[in-house]
Amino acid sequence: MPVPEPEIDTMTFSELVSAARARVPVHTPEWTNLSDADPGITLLQLFAFIGENVIYRANRIPERNRLKFLRLLGMGLRPATAAEGLVTFSNPRGPAVALTLEKDQELTAGRVRFRTATGLDVLPIESRLYIKRPVPIGSQPEVEALYRQLYASFEEPGQTLAFYQTEALQPPKPGEAPMATDLATDTIDGAYWLALLARPSEDPAALRAVLGGRVLTLGIAPAVEAEVRVLL
Repeated sequence: MPVPEPEIDTMTFSELVSAARARVPVHTPEWTNLSDADPGITLLQLFAFIGENVIYRANRIPERNRLKFLRLLGMGLRPATAAEGLVTFSNPRGPAVALTLEKDQELTAGRVRFRTATGLDVLPIESRLYIKRPVPIGSQPEVEALYRQLYASFEEPGQTLAFYQTEALQPPKPGEAPMATDLATDTIDGAYWLALLARPSEDPAALRAVLGGRVLTLGIAPAVEAEVRVLL
């Protein structure tokens, strides 16, 4: 199915007339008769008719002319590239073994076939990501008072306390962009904390032998629209 070409403009005759008539009180408030019988409105309708025809012809510029205009603007055609995407593999109920998937595994998205670019190990564990977010200023006195009641004997002289609350980062919902996290302002230690959890019915100690020597793959997507920061 061919991709429909975008239209340069979609305004119709009536829309052009309405837009021009709406500007009359702003530019010429002394013009009060805006009925179809007024000569000025007739001129507006004439130019709207001409404008609609110009838009019609502009939307039907031949493809070779369109490409020429783009080249004049320095926007040439990009070279053909293969389609790419991200795929998630999970093993929530299978045996407690590490499944190794080599590269060039064939996948399908509907009737479109893809192949994986790299291999990976599918591990029988669950991972969760946490950050240490600073406690809100309004809650700090209450948290500090509770801390001193519990751990006053462990406090060292001149020690500066930084109170935080542990927060789990939730994966994005289908169709939604992931929530960006700024390590410099959203955390107290500039770090992510990754927890590897055994499945409910399995012994964490038994999984250590399964995970030994395996590669844990982590993906980090930078928030390219956020303000630029220099990483020291």
